[in-house]
Amino acid sequence: MPGDRDPLEILLKRQKVLANFADSAFQSEELDEVLQDVCRLVAQGRIGKCVSN
Repeated sequence: MPGDRDPLEILLKRQKVLANFADSAFQSEELDEVLQDVCRLVAQGRIGKCVSN
């Protein structure tokens, strides 16, 4: 079940996604492409708020 996932596993996966995004963003010369990528990742829930109340 999705709720049974280890919080550390989730955090590590998000960090990997964010690191991969940052790497591609630094190499890109197109701001529109970078913004589209980050919007797609946020919409998919792959990056975003990691801390719960």
